[in-house]
Amino acid sequence: IGFFNQNNVIERNSKQLLHLNLKNVDKFTVNTISIPPIYLPSVLDRSVEWEETLKELSSHQEKTQSDDLPDEFKELWGELTKNKQIFNFQKNYKEKPFSVPLTHRKDSGKGSVQLIKVRSENPELEAESSYKLVRITDIGITYKRSSKNLLIWLTSIQKGIPLSSQKVYALDNQSNIFYLGATNSDGVIIVKSGSLNMAIKRGSGYTVNERHIDLSKIQALMAISNDDTSFIKIDK
Repeated sequence: IGFFNQNNVIERNSKQLLHLNLKNVDKFTVNTISIPPIYLPSVLDRSVEWEETLKELSSHQEKTQSDDLPDEFKELWGELTKNKQIFNFQKNYKEKPFSVPLTHRKDSGKGSVQLIKVRSENPELEAESSYKLVRITDIGITYKRSSKNLLIWLTSIQKGIPLSSQKVYALDNQSNIFYLGATNSDGVIIVKSGSLNMAIKRGSGYTVNERHIDLSKIQALMAISNDDTSFIKIDK
């Protein structure tokens, strides 16, 4: 069981198809876990060990509620919601492509970050995919960074129009999440290096303070609306 390609973006306003490569498999389960944006510092770590990370996040979630977060960060909170769906496939000894919809998920009409693992349901054949982190979204994020400024532009993937009034966040290499503000009528927000922004960081709980943002240390950007979520990693 493998993934057909490395694409990690699935359009929200579509059939939300996940493309697989299957061999010797006749019945399999697609397991999805919704990852709230507040946990992106943990899951975007290149050295992430998924099983340990999921246990740690599940334990942490039991101790925290959205009411523990400032208003600027409440929309980052959410449940680690698990869903699964069984699919049948005509067994073949040659590797074949196969696509399955992810619309079985709860609130599938909303954008989200999903962690996906596919497993064989045949007791005579133990097979599973690796974990894959995908964005199911209509938010397209474009950015341009210089030593002094960071320009972020949000557009609809489906319609290509600017997305205004979307909250935008930045994640640095110290696991701080900065609230940058909301996009203007052109879908744009500009951040100056060294500007003072509200930031949140998870430890045993959450600490919130104002920090000067260092654009050279930004590793990812996040965009949030009332029905959509997306992120993009920043190239070094």
